[in-house]
Amino acid sequence: MVSDYAIERPDAHVYVCSDGEAAPEHSALCVLGRHLKLEPRALGTFLMRSIPARAEDLLVLAGAVAYIDRLGKRHHSKCWERDLFLSLPVRDFDFWDASDLRDELKSLLEMLTGDSWYLEFRPGRAPLPVDRQGSLSLTDTPPVVIPYSNGLDSFAVARLHAQPRQHIIRVSTGRVGDTEKKVSHARTASTRWVSMPISLPGAGVRLPEQSYRSRGFLFGAVAATAAGIMKGAEIVVPESGQGTFGPALTVIGHEHPDVRMSPIFTSALGRFVSRIFESPIRFVHPRVWSTKGETLAALQIAQLSEGWEVTVSCSRSSRRKIQGSVAKHCGVCANCLLRRQSLQVAGLVSSSQEPYIWPDLGQSPPWTSRDHPVPGKSVVQQAISAILAMRDFAMISPESPLVLREAAAIAEALGEPRESTLHGMHHVMAKHREEWSALLSTFPPTSLFRALGAVA
Repeated sequence: MVSDYAIERPDAHVYVCSDGEAAPEHSALCVLGRHLKLEPRALGTFLMRSIPARAEDLLVLAGAVAYIDRLGKRHHSKCWERDLFLSLPVRDFDFWDASDLRDELKSLLEMLTGDSWYLEFRPGRAPLPVDRQGSLSLTDTPPVVIPYSNGLDSFAVARLHAQPRQHIIRVSTGRVGDTEKKVSHARTASTRWVSMPISLPGAGVRLPEQSYRSRGFLFGAVAATAAGIMKGAEIVVPESGQGTFGPALTVIGHEHPDVRMSPIFTSALGRFVSRIFESPIRFVHPRVWSTKGETLAALQIAQLSEGWEVTVSCSRSSRRKIQGSVAKHCGVCANCLLRRQSLQVAGLVSSSQEPYIWPDLGQSPPWTSRDHPVPGKSVVQQAISAILAMRDFAMISPESPLVLREAAAIAEALGEPRESTLHGMHHVMAKHREEWSALLSTFPPTSLFRALGAVA
């Protein structure tokens, strides 16, 4: 059946299919196994469960959404919004073709990416291969699923959240170090790492768009699949307060508010995936009313911080330099600035002690000392954007209409009183201002950080 939605000239039109199929006119092919790789055996191996048809469809959908999101280039100087048309095959066609479900999915994606989505489902996709070789002995306690990015928040919350006899399933895009495995197994009855079963190799197709808001749907869909298969009712979102609601309060230019980690998005995602698995799946935010620094301080107090230095926060992954087995952070992107600030708060290391590619951009060229490379224009621009975002979050008034609106929406999503939500937001904002000012004081007066980041 053809989608109810029609659009003449979308910014991207992707037709997901098997190898050998032809795409309709003006459509870009996304061939399963070539442009979009799915390995549900990654789930089956660790969970020893068959993957239902709808769950397979969800994984294909999540990968296809990520593919078209990366394929369709935004024109930032004109407008953030794009028109995206996605057509994909599914196994449970009657379920996905229901108009109310497609409308719910459309609203969910538009909330996340800020684009207009047009969705078409087609019957007849063949089952994906699953290799059920693992085992996970269960107790009466449902497992907890944690999307694990190998950053400081997921590292800290996974350890703080672990309880004796609690089964933890960690959904990760990469390998987990031996230190983390050793500590985790000592704290819980059983821990399983599930590698992300979706990748976008592109196969010669350029994927130019870097905003990648759909990553929140991709990670959430895989975590929900693990939770749904294992009948786990809870997915722990490890993000601290700054990353949860800070991006929505510090929008730059034409950007759509970033709600990837916000309860506003995860509550809607939870309702959507609960329909797929016919079982309630809930996203919880245990550190939403704490700064990242406070989360790391709690980890330090609990004496669970061993191995924090192998975590990766830097958003400039393609530029990262490798020293032995440790990735060297750029030091100037928004993620690195928050990392520097938070490590200092927790007393794990000062900003000047952890190695960064650009530890201190000076106020004028050549920007750095002879011991560090001279950053290009894009690096300086990214540093300026990051500094301004950190500064703006530190300066925003707790009583501004934007904060009040965000608090009302988060309170509704969490099912909490608006007053307690506002109190939690005010705490995070005040602590962030204090922590940001403390970080700025560690830089010399001529530093770009001091020049642009000062809080009035």
